[in-house]
This record gives sequence, structure tokens and C-alpha cells, in this order.
Amino acid sequence: MRLEEKHVPGFWERVTKTNTCWIWNGSKDQCGYGLGKIKIAVNKWTTKRAHIISVLLSGREVSKGSHCDHLCDRPECVRPDHISVTSPRLNILRGKGASSINNKKTHCSDGHKLSEENLYFRKPRTRNGRKSRVCKKCHIKRVQKYLAGKK
Repeated sequence: MRLEEKHVPGFWERVTKTNTCWIWNGSKDQCGYGLGKIKIAVNKWTTKRAHIISVLLSGREVSKGSHCDHLCDRPECVRPDHISVTSPRLNILRGKGASSINNKKTHCSDGHKLSEENLYFRKPRTRNGRKSRVCKKCHIKRVQKYLAGKK
């Protein structure tokens, strides 16, 4: 999608530029992301997140399925060089959610190193089909405890 200033009249008027982030002062969604309107035809408008509009105005492409990731970690920021167009997976792993936290772990809760030789990948339990990493030593301990209880 190619976007020009004429498609988003007054967009930059709703932005406060600081030395670091450029803050969106217009309407925001419940997560704090700015919302801007794009003119797609005569008397026809659509709403997009302001940081995506900013990236498109800077001349960069945002292909279908890509995410626009805030490198500054501020959802209200619309500064184009603070936003990276990435895969959904990379966006999630850069974040602060459970998937990101678990991916960054180097040791299990018992202190065993999560290295290739000590990893077991559990079969997917959900529809997304993703396998979860499990400490092999802890998994063996749990299975032994379970089997001992059955006797």
C-alpha cells in the first residue's frame, strides 16, 4: 500500500515531536495505540493505527501478515525510525509477554541449564500446534514420581 500526505490530512498536526519519541495526540485504542483515518476514496475513510500510517508515509512497505514493532516500546510513538516491520513471531519475542519471557530463559526453575542436550519438546496441547520446551531432567523426575505413585 502506497500512502501519501493527501490520504491522511492533518496527520502530523496530531503529533508532538520530542528529541526521542514522536507522540500521537489524537484518538487511541484501549491499548494506547494511536488511531488515524486514511482517505481511501471520495467520502470513504478507514481507521488504521497511527504508527502504521507513519511507517507507510515514510515510504516503507508493510506487507500483509507483517507487524509494526515499536523498538522504543511506547505504543503512542509514531516516529518511523522507532518502528520495525517484522514477522509476528519476532514482534512477540521482543515483547514483554509470557512467550517472550519463556523464550529468554536459560535455566529451568530447578536450575538446570536449558541447552539442546537437556531439552524435551512436548507435543502440542493447543490448536496452534506449537511445541513447548521442557527441561529433560525435570521431565524425567516428574515421570518417575508419577510411575512410583501408580505402584
